Amino acid sequence: MKILCIGNQTHDTDDRTTKLARENNSINHGLITDENIVIDSNGYWHTSLADIEYSVMLPLAQRFDSVYFFDQDDKSNKTLKLYQELESLASVELETVSMFDNLLGRQHYWHQQFKINSSMCIKPFIAPINKNNKSEICDVSSYPITQQEHEIIKQNMIEGVKNSHCENCYAEEGMPVGFQSRKPKWGEFNSTRISESLDWIGLLDLHNVNDLFTIDKPYYYRVASDNLNSIDKIRLADPATRVDIVGDCTAEFYEFLKTCVQHKITNFGLSFSSNTLDMNDSLLDILDNFSNTNIGIKVDAIGKANNYIYWGSEFDKVLETAEHIKRRGHKVSFVSKVSIYNIAVLNELLEFFNDSGVSLEIEEGILSPYNFTDKKQIINVLDKCKETNIYKNNETIKRVIDGIYKIYYVSHYQRYNSKQSIEQLELFFKYTDSSDESRGSKLKDYIPELDAIRRVK
Repeated sequence: MKILCIGNQTHDTDDRTTKLARENNSINHGLITDENIVIDSNGYWHTSLADIEYSVMLPLAQRFDSVYFFDQDDKSNKTLKLYQELESLASVELETVSMFDNLLGRQHYWHQQFKINSSMCIKPFIAPINKNNKSEICDVSSYPITQQEHEIIKQNMIEGVKNSHCENCYAEEGMPVGFQSRKPKWGEFNSTRISESLDWIGLLDLHNVNDLFTIDKPYYYRVASDNLNSIDKIRLADPATRVDIVGDCTAEFYEFLKTCVQHKITNFGLSFSSNTLDMNDSLLDILDNFSNTNIGIKVDAIGKANNYIYWGSEFDKVLETAEHIKRRGHKVSFVSKVSIYNIAVLNELLEFFNDSGVSLEIEEGILSPYNFTDKKQIINVLDKCKETNIYKNNETIKRVIDGIYKIYYVSHYQRYNSKQSIEQLELFFKYTDSSDESRGSKLKDYIPELDAIRRVK
Protein backbone atom coordinates (compact mmCIF):
# COMPACT_ATOMS: atom_id res chain seq x y z
CA MET A 1 0.00 0.00 0.00
CA LYS A 2 1.18 3.49 -0.89
CA ILE A 3 -0.24 6.05 1.54
CA LEU A 4 -0.04 9.85 1.41
CA CYS A 5 -0.37 11.74 4.71
CA ILE A 6 -1.64 15.33 4.62
CA GLY A 7 -0.40 17.55 7.44
CA ASN A 8 1.01 21.02 7.86
CA GLN A 9 4.42 22.47 7.09
CA THR A 10 6.11 21.43 10.36
CA HIS A 11 8.50 18.68 11.44
CA ASP A 12 5.66 17.33 13.57
CA THR A 13 4.05 15.91 10.42
CA ASP A 14 7.18 13.91 9.62
CA ASP A 15 7.29 12.52 13.19
CA ARG A 16 3.61 11.53 13.06
CA THR A 17 4.08 9.89 9.67
CA THR A 18 7.02 7.86 11.01
CA LYS A 19 4.96 6.75 14.01
CA LEU A 20 2.01 5.78 11.80
CA ALA A 21 4.30 3.85 9.46
CA ARG A 22 5.93 1.92 12.33
CA GLU A 23 2.55 1.01 13.78
CA ASN A 24 1.74 -0.60 10.43
CA ASN A 25 5.16 -2.26 9.95
CA SER A 26 6.03 0.10 7.14
CA ILE A 27 8.41 3.01 6.45
CA ASN A 28 8.23 6.77 6.03
CA HIS A 29 9.67 7.79 2.65
CA GLY A 30 9.61 11.45 3.69
CA LEU A 31 8.32 14.81 2.46
CA ILE A 32 6.98 15.41 -1.06
CA THR A 33 7.60 18.87 -2.50
CA ASP A 34 7.74 17.86 -6.16
CA GLU A 35 4.55 16.59 -7.80
CA ASN A 36 6.64 14.64 -10.32
CA ILE A 37 8.15 12.37 -7.68
CA VAL A 38 8.39 8.68 -8.59
CA ILE A 39 6.26 6.54 -6.26
CA ASP A 40 7.39 3.00 -6.98
CA SER A 41 7.31 1.21 -3.60
CA ASN A 42 4.93 0.66 -0.70
CA GLY A 43 5.04 2.87 2.38
CA TYR A 44 4.11 6.31 3.66
CA TRP A 45 4.82 9.78 2.30
CA HIS A 46 3.68 13.15 3.63
CA THR A 47 3.07 16.65 2.30
CA SER A 48 0.86 19.70 2.84
CA LEU A 49 -0.83 22.48 0.91
CA ALA A 50 2.14 24.63 1.90
CA ASP A 51 4.48 22.24 0.06
CA ILE A 52 2.33 21.34 -2.97
CA GLU A 53 0.02 23.70 -4.86
CA TYR A 54 -3.68 22.89 -4.56
CA SER A 55 -4.07 22.61 -8.33
CA VAL A 56 -1.69 19.63 -8.44
CA MET A 57 -2.48 18.10 -5.05
CA LEU A 58 -5.59 16.35 -6.41
CA PRO A 59 -3.85 14.45 -9.23
CA LEU A 60 -0.89 13.73 -6.91
CA ALA A 61 -3.13 12.27 -4.18
CA GLN A 62 -4.88 10.01 -6.68
CA ARG A 63 -1.58 8.27 -7.42
CA PHE A 64 -1.71 6.74 -3.92
CA ASP A 65 -3.77 3.82 -2.63
CA SER A 66 -4.97 5.87 0.32
CA VAL A 67 -4.85 9.44 1.70
CA TYR A 68 -4.62 10.06 5.45
CA PHE A 69 -5.44 13.49 6.92
CA PHE A 70 -3.68 14.34 10.17
CA ASP A 71 -5.70 16.45 12.59
CA GLN A 72 -4.08 19.88 12.91
CA ASP A 73 -4.71 23.15 14.71
CA ASP A 74 -4.47 25.33 11.60
CA LYS A 75 -6.95 23.56 9.35
CA SER A 76 -8.01 25.84 6.50
CA ASN A 77 -10.91 26.00 4.10
CA LYS A 78 -8.58 24.69 1.38
CA THR A 79 -7.76 21.63 3.52
CA LEU A 80 -11.47 20.93 3.92
CA LYS A 81 -12.07 21.49 0.21
CA LEU A 82 -9.27 19.05 -0.62
CA TYR A 83 -10.81 16.42 1.66
CA GLN A 84 -14.27 16.92 0.15
CA GLU A 85 -13.00 16.64 -3.44
CA LEU A 86 -10.87 13.58 -2.70
CA GLU A 87 -13.73 11.71 -1.01
CA SER A 88 -15.23 10.79 -4.38
CA LEU A 89 -11.89 10.23 -6.11
CA ALA A 90 -9.77 8.21 -3.68
CA SER A 91 -9.73 6.22 -0.44
CA VAL A 92 -9.58 8.84 2.32
CA GLU A 93 -9.19 8.48 6.11
CA LEU A 94 -9.27 11.10 8.86
CA GLU A 95 -7.11 10.84 11.97
CA THR A 96 -10.01 12.32 13.96
CA VAL A 97 -13.52 11.77 12.61
CA SER A 98 -14.75 15.15 13.87
CA MET A 99 -11.70 17.17 12.76
CA PHE A 100 -13.63 19.18 10.17
CA ASP A 101 -16.86 19.66 12.14
CA ASN A 102 -16.22 23.31 13.04
CA LEU A 103 -15.13 24.14 9.51
CA LEU A 104 -18.19 22.40 8.07
CA GLY A 105 -20.48 24.43 10.35
CA ARG A 106 -18.79 27.67 9.37
CA GLN A 107 -18.80 26.65 5.70
CA HIS A 108 -22.56 26.01 5.83
CA TYR A 109 -23.18 29.43 7.40
CA TRP A 110 -21.12 31.29 4.81
CA HIS A 111 -22.53 29.28 1.91
CA GLN A 112 -25.98 30.42 3.00
CA GLN A 113 -24.76 34.01 3.19
CA PHE A 114 -23.40 33.88 -0.35
CA LYS A 115 -26.67 32.36 -1.56
CA ILE A 116 -28.78 35.22 -0.23
CA ASN A 117 -26.25 38.02 -0.81
CA SER A 118 -24.93 38.21 -4.37
CA SER A 119 -22.79 41.23 -3.54
CA MET A 120 -20.79 39.99 -0.54
CA CYS A 121 -17.01 39.73 -0.96
CA ILE A 122 -14.25 39.85 1.62
CA LYS A 123 -11.60 41.57 -0.52
CA PRO A 124 -12.63 45.20 0.26
CA PHE A 125 -12.59 44.41 3.99
CA ILE A 126 -8.99 43.13 3.96
CA ALA A 127 -7.51 45.46 1.32
CA PRO A 128 -5.79 48.67 2.44
CA ILE A 129 -7.55 52.01 2.12
CA ASN A 130 -5.21 54.33 0.30
CA LYS A 131 -5.80 57.79 1.74
CA ASN A 132 -3.66 59.67 -0.77
CA ASN A 133 -4.04 57.95 -4.14
CA LYS A 134 -6.64 55.82 -5.86
CA SER A 135 -6.14 52.05 -5.46
CA GLU A 136 -7.68 48.79 -6.66
CA ILE A 137 -9.65 46.64 -4.23
CA CYS A 138 -8.74 43.30 -5.83
CA ASP A 139 -7.00 41.60 -8.73
CA VAL A 140 -10.25 41.05 -10.66
CA SER A 141 -11.49 44.64 -10.73
CA SER A 142 -9.31 47.10 -12.61
CA TYR A 143 -11.20 50.15 -11.37
CA PRO A 144 -9.12 52.43 -9.13
CA ILE A 145 -11.19 53.76 -6.22
CA THR A 146 -10.96 56.50 -3.64
CA GLN A 147 -11.18 56.06 0.12
CA GLN A 148 -14.81 57.21 0.09
CA GLU A 149 -15.72 54.77 -2.70
CA HIS A 150 -14.01 51.99 -0.76
CA GLU A 151 -16.29 52.56 2.24
CA ILE A 152 -19.40 52.74 0.05
CA ILE A 153 -18.49 49.43 -1.62
CA LYS A 154 -18.11 47.71 1.77
CA GLN A 155 -21.44 49.05 2.99
CA ASN A 156 -23.17 47.95 -0.24
CA MET A 157 -21.77 44.44 0.20
CA ILE A 158 -23.14 44.15 3.71
CA GLU A 159 -26.57 45.31 2.47
CA GLY A 160 -26.53 43.10 -0.63
CA VAL A 161 -26.38 46.03 -3.07
CA LYS A 162 -24.35 45.30 -6.21
CA ASN A 163 -21.35 47.49 -7.06
CA SER A 164 -20.46 48.52 -10.60
CA HIS A 165 -16.80 47.76 -9.81
CA CYS A 166 -17.63 44.06 -9.46
CA GLU A 167 -19.17 43.43 -12.88
CA ASN A 168 -16.60 40.76 -13.82
CA CYS A 169 -17.57 38.54 -10.91
CA TYR A 170 -21.30 39.05 -11.49
CA ALA A 171 -20.89 37.97 -15.11
CA GLU A 172 -18.82 34.96 -14.04
CA GLU A 173 -21.63 33.93 -11.69
CA GLY A 174 -24.29 34.18 -14.38
CA MET A 175 -25.80 37.45 -13.10
CA PRO A 176 -24.42 40.20 -15.37
CA VAL A 177 -25.84 43.62 -14.54
CA GLY A 178 -28.53 44.63 -17.03
CA PHE A 179 -28.78 41.18 -18.65
CA GLN A 180 -30.84 38.05 -18.08
CA SER A 181 -29.43 35.61 -15.54
CA ARG A 182 -27.84 32.43 -16.86
CA LYS A 183 -25.98 29.38 -15.63
CA PRO A 184 -22.87 30.30 -13.60
CA LYS A 185 -19.69 30.09 -15.65
CA TRP A 186 -17.78 28.03 -13.08
CA GLY A 187 -20.58 26.42 -11.03
CA GLU A 188 -21.94 27.28 -7.60
CA PHE A 189 -19.39 28.61 -5.05
CA ASN A 190 -16.53 28.33 -7.57
CA SER A 191 -16.51 31.94 -8.72
CA THR A 192 -13.52 34.11 -7.89
CA ARG A 193 -15.59 36.21 -5.49
CA ILE A 194 -16.88 33.28 -3.43
CA SER A 195 -13.95 30.85 -3.55
CA GLU A 196 -11.36 33.46 -2.56
CA SER A 197 -13.68 34.88 0.10
CA LEU A 198 -14.12 31.41 1.63
CA ASP A 199 -10.34 30.93 1.68
CA TRP A 200 -9.83 34.20 3.56
CA ILE A 201 -12.75 33.49 5.89
CA GLY A 202 -11.08 30.23 6.89
CA LEU A 203 -7.65 31.84 7.23
CA LEU A 204 -8.93 34.68 9.44
CA ASP A 205 -11.35 32.42 11.36
CA LEU A 206 -14.41 34.56 10.63
CA HIS A 207 -17.56 32.93 12.01
CA ASN A 208 -20.26 35.34 10.84
CA VAL A 209 -20.91 38.60 9.01
CA ASN A 210 -20.42 40.63 12.19
CA ASP A 211 -16.80 39.45 12.29
CA LEU A 212 -16.16 41.52 9.16
CA PHE A 213 -16.45 44.64 11.33
CA THR A 214 -13.71 43.38 13.65
CA ILE A 215 -11.11 43.49 10.86
CA ASP A 216 -9.04 46.51 11.85
CA LYS A 217 -6.05 46.22 9.49
CA PRO A 218 -5.24 45.23 5.91
CA TYR A 219 -4.37 41.61 5.14
CA TYR A 220 -4.19 41.68 1.36
CA TYR A 221 -1.96 43.93 -0.73
CA ARG A 222 -1.78 43.87 -4.51
CA VAL A 223 0.89 46.40 -5.36
CA ALA A 224 2.95 47.37 -8.41
CA SER A 225 6.64 46.68 -7.93
CA ASP A 226 7.42 50.38 -8.35
CA ASN A 227 4.89 51.46 -5.70
CA LEU A 228 5.93 49.36 -2.70
CA ASN A 229 6.58 52.44 -0.57
CA SER A 230 2.81 52.66 -0.16
CA ILE A 231 2.85 49.58 2.13
CA ASP A 232 3.07 50.08 5.88
CA LYS A 233 5.62 47.31 6.53
CA ILE A 234 4.72 47.01 10.22
CA ARG A 235 1.30 45.79 9.09
CA LEU A 236 2.98 42.80 7.46
CA ALA A 237 4.04 41.28 10.78
CA ASP A 238 0.88 39.13 10.87
CA PRO A 239 1.60 35.81 9.05
CA ALA A 240 -1.95 35.86 7.66
CA THR A 241 -1.06 38.87 5.50
CA ARG A 242 -0.45 38.34 1.78
CA VAL A 243 1.39 40.62 -0.63
CA ASP A 244 1.01 40.09 -4.39
CA ILE A 245 3.59 42.09 -6.29
CA VAL A 246 2.82 42.99 -9.89
CA GLY A 247 5.56 43.91 -12.34
CA ASP A 248 9.27 43.38 -12.79
CA CYS A 249 11.86 43.01 -10.04
CA THR A 250 12.65 46.72 -9.76
CA ALA A 251 15.20 48.44 -7.53
CA GLU A 252 12.30 49.39 -5.25
CA PHE A 253 11.32 45.70 -5.03
CA TYR A 254 14.83 44.82 -3.83
CA GLU A 255 14.75 47.68 -1.32
CA PHE A 256 11.35 46.57 -0.03
CA LEU A 257 12.63 43.03 0.60
CA LYS A 258 15.80 44.27 2.29
CA THR A 259 13.80 46.55 4.59
CA CYS A 260 11.51 43.66 5.58
CA VAL A 261 14.55 41.51 6.40
CA GLN A 262 16.13 44.34 8.38
CA HIS A 263 13.00 44.65 10.52
CA LYS A 264 12.60 40.85 10.74
CA ILE A 265 9.16 40.98 9.10
CA THR A 266 9.41 37.98 6.80
CA ASN A 267 6.57 35.60 7.72
CA PHE A 268 3.86 37.08 5.52
CA GLY A 269 2.80 35.46 2.25
CA LEU A 270 4.81 36.91 -0.62
CA SER A 271 4.08 36.18 -4.28
CA PHE A 272 5.32 37.59 -7.56
CA SER A 273 5.90 36.44 -11.14
CA SER A 274 9.09 36.29 -13.19
CA ASN A 275 10.24 35.10 -16.60
CA THR A 276 13.51 34.25 -14.71
CA LEU A 277 15.55 36.88 -16.59
CA ASP A 278 15.59 38.94 -13.40
CA MET A 279 16.17 35.96 -11.06
CA ASN A 280 19.67 35.58 -9.64
CA ASP A 281 21.39 34.30 -6.50
CA SER A 282 21.52 37.82 -5.06
CA LEU A 283 17.71 38.00 -5.12
CA LEU A 284 17.34 34.42 -3.89
CA ASP A 285 19.72 35.13 -0.98
CA ILE A 286 17.29 37.84 0.15
CA LEU A 287 14.22 35.66 -0.46
CA ASP A 288 15.73 32.86 1.65
CA ASN A 289 14.82 34.99 4.68
CA PHE A 290 11.12 34.73 3.84
CA SER A 291 9.16 31.69 5.02
CA ASN A 292 6.17 31.81 2.66
CA THR A 293 7.07 32.75 -0.91
CA ASN A 294 5.39 31.71 -4.12
CA ILE A 295 7.16 32.57 -7.37
CA GLY A 296 5.13 32.26 -10.56
CA ILE A 297 7.42 31.31 -13.43
CA LYS A 298 6.16 32.73 -16.71
CA VAL A 299 6.12 30.09 -19.45
CA ASP A 300 3.85 30.69 -22.45
CA ALA A 301 5.17 28.06 -24.87
CA ILE A 302 7.74 25.30 -25.27
CA GLY A 303 11.26 25.76 -26.58
CA LYS A 304 12.10 28.52 -29.05
CA ALA A 305 8.54 29.88 -29.14
CA ASN A 306 8.87 30.81 -25.46
CA ASN A 307 12.31 32.30 -26.16
CA TYR A 308 10.65 34.58 -28.72
CA ILE A 309 7.79 35.62 -26.42
CA TYR A 310 10.22 36.36 -23.56
CA TRP A 311 13.08 37.59 -25.69
CA GLY A 312 16.46 36.97 -24.09
CA SER A 313 15.35 33.89 -22.17
CA GLU A 314 16.33 30.28 -22.91
CA PHE A 315 13.65 27.69 -22.27
CA ASP A 316 15.92 25.05 -20.74
CA LYS A 317 17.49 27.61 -18.44
CA VAL A 318 14.04 28.78 -17.35
CA LEU A 319 13.25 25.23 -16.18
CA GLU A 320 16.67 24.92 -14.52
CA THR A 321 16.06 28.17 -12.64
CA ALA A 322 12.64 26.93 -11.49
CA GLU A 323 14.24 23.76 -10.07
CA HIS A 324 16.98 25.83 -8.42
CA ILE A 325 14.36 28.02 -6.74
CA LYS A 326 12.53 24.91 -5.49
CA ARG A 327 15.74 23.45 -4.04
CA ARG A 328 16.17 26.63 -2.04
CA GLY A 329 12.83 25.99 -0.36
CA HIS A 330 10.55 28.38 -2.23
CA LYS A 331 7.22 27.42 -3.77
CA VAL A 332 7.14 27.58 -7.54
CA SER A 333 4.16 27.61 -9.85
CA PHE A 334 3.92 28.21 -13.58
CA VAL A 335 1.79 30.96 -15.08
CA SER A 336 0.91 31.19 -18.76
CA LYS A 337 -0.95 33.76 -20.79
CA VAL A 338 -2.97 32.46 -23.73
CA SER A 339 -2.28 34.89 -26.52
CA ILE A 340 -2.05 35.14 -30.29
CA TYR A 341 1.59 34.08 -29.84
CA ASN A 342 0.84 30.64 -28.39
CA ILE A 343 -2.79 29.76 -29.24
CA ALA A 344 -1.71 27.70 -32.27
CA VAL A 345 0.67 25.60 -30.13
CA LEU A 346 -1.24 25.64 -26.84
CA ASN A 347 -1.63 21.86 -26.84
CA GLU A 348 2.17 21.49 -26.73
CA LEU A 349 2.26 23.59 -23.55
CA LEU A 350 -0.43 21.48 -21.83
CA GLU A 351 1.18 18.25 -23.00
CA PHE A 352 4.48 19.40 -21.54
CA PHE A 353 3.06 20.29 -18.13
CA ASN A 354 0.96 17.11 -18.05
CA ASP A 355 -0.05 16.86 -14.33
CA SER A 356 2.07 19.79 -13.15
CA GLY A 357 0.70 23.03 -11.79
CA VAL A 358 0.07 25.79 -14.31
CA SER A 359 -2.48 28.59 -14.44
CA LEU A 360 -3.85 30.14 -17.61
CA GLU A 361 -4.85 33.75 -18.20
CA ILE A 362 -6.17 35.23 -21.44
CA GLU A 363 -4.46 38.22 -23.05
CA GLU A 364 -6.47 41.13 -24.41
CA GLY A 365 -5.98 43.80 -27.06
CA ILE A 366 -3.64 43.12 -29.99
CA LEU A 367 -2.25 40.06 -28.17
CA SER A 368 -5.68 38.45 -27.73
CA PRO A 369 -5.80 34.82 -28.92
CA TYR A 370 -9.13 35.58 -30.61
CA ASN A 371 -7.30 37.68 -33.22
CA PHE A 372 -5.90 34.46 -34.76
CA THR A 373 -7.91 34.28 -37.99
CA ASP A 374 -7.70 30.56 -38.85
CA LYS A 375 -10.52 29.37 -36.58
CA LYS A 376 -10.52 25.77 -37.85
CA GLN A 377 -6.82 25.41 -37.06
CA ILE A 378 -7.37 26.59 -33.47
CA ILE A 379 -10.35 24.27 -32.96
CA ASN A 380 -8.07 21.37 -33.91
CA VAL A 381 -5.48 22.62 -31.41
CA LEU A 382 -8.10 22.91 -28.67
CA ASP A 383 -9.32 19.38 -29.43
CA LYS A 384 -5.75 18.21 -28.74
CA CYS A 385 -5.74 20.26 -25.52
CA LYS A 386 -8.80 18.33 -24.38
CA GLU A 387 -6.86 15.08 -24.71
CA THR A 388 -4.16 16.11 -22.22
CA ASN A 389 -4.04 14.88 -18.63
CA ILE A 390 -3.95 18.39 -17.23
CA TYR A 391 -7.22 19.24 -19.01
CA LYS A 392 -8.87 16.10 -17.63
CA ASN A 393 -7.56 16.50 -14.07
CA ASN A 394 -7.41 20.26 -13.52
CA GLU A 395 -10.85 21.85 -13.35
CA THR A 396 -9.50 25.39 -13.74
CA ILE A 397 -7.59 24.52 -16.92
CA LYS A 398 -10.67 22.73 -18.25
CA ARG A 399 -12.82 25.81 -17.75
CA VAL A 400 -10.39 28.09 -19.56
CA ILE A 401 -9.99 25.74 -22.53
CA ASP A 402 -13.74 25.14 -22.77
CA GLY A 403 -14.36 28.90 -22.70
CA ILE A 404 -11.89 29.55 -25.52
CA TYR A 405 -13.29 26.60 -27.50
CA LYS A 406 -16.83 27.92 -27.27
CA ILE A 407 -15.88 31.32 -28.66
CA TYR A 408 -13.80 29.83 -31.49
CA TYR A 409 -16.47 27.24 -32.34
CA VAL A 410 -19.20 29.86 -32.66
CA SER A 411 -17.05 32.29 -34.67
CA HIS A 412 -15.81 29.50 -36.96
CA TYR A 413 -19.28 28.36 -37.96
CA GLN A 414 -20.34 31.95 -38.44
CA ARG A 415 -17.35 32.07 -40.83
CA TYR A 416 -16.80 35.64 -39.80
CA ASN A 417 -13.85 37.65 -38.49
CA SER A 418 -14.91 40.95 -37.02
CA LYS A 419 -13.51 44.17 -38.40
CA GLN A 420 -12.06 44.89 -34.96
CA SER A 421 -10.28 41.53 -34.88
CA ILE A 422 -8.75 42.12 -38.33
CA GLU A 423 -7.62 45.60 -37.33
CA GLN A 424 -6.10 44.20 -34.14
CA LEU A 425 -4.25 41.57 -36.17
CA GLU A 426 -2.79 44.22 -38.46
CA LEU A 427 -1.64 46.24 -35.45
CA PHE A 428 -0.13 43.10 -33.95
CA PHE A 429 1.99 42.38 -37.02
CA LYS A 430 3.15 46.01 -37.16
CA TYR A 431 4.19 45.74 -33.52
CA THR A 432 5.89 42.37 -34.08
CA ASP A 433 7.75 43.48 -37.21
CA SER A 434 9.01 46.55 -35.37
CA SER A 435 10.26 44.37 -32.50
CA ASP A 436 11.91 41.95 -34.94
CA GLU A 437 13.69 44.78 -36.70
CA SER A 438 15.08 46.19 -33.46
CA ARG A 439 16.40 42.87 -32.17
CA GLY A 440 17.33 41.12 -35.42
CA SER A 441 14.78 38.32 -35.19
CA LYS A 442 12.08 36.90 -37.48
CA LEU A 443 8.72 35.67 -36.25
CA LYS A 444 8.63 32.86 -38.83
CA ASP A 445 11.82 31.35 -37.35
CA TYR A 446 10.20 30.94 -33.93
CA ILE A 447 6.44 30.65 -34.39
CA PRO A 448 5.81 29.78 -38.07
CA GLU A 449 2.16 28.88 -37.37
CA LEU A 450 1.52 32.52 -36.45
CA ASP A 451 3.53 34.05 -39.27
CA ALA A 452 1.51 31.96 -41.74
CA ILE A 453 -1.74 33.89 -41.09
CA ARG A 454 -0.43 37.26 -42.30
CA ARG A 455 -3.03 38.88 -44.54
CA VAL A 456 -2.12 39.09 -48.20
CA LYS A 457 -2.05 42.74 -49.20
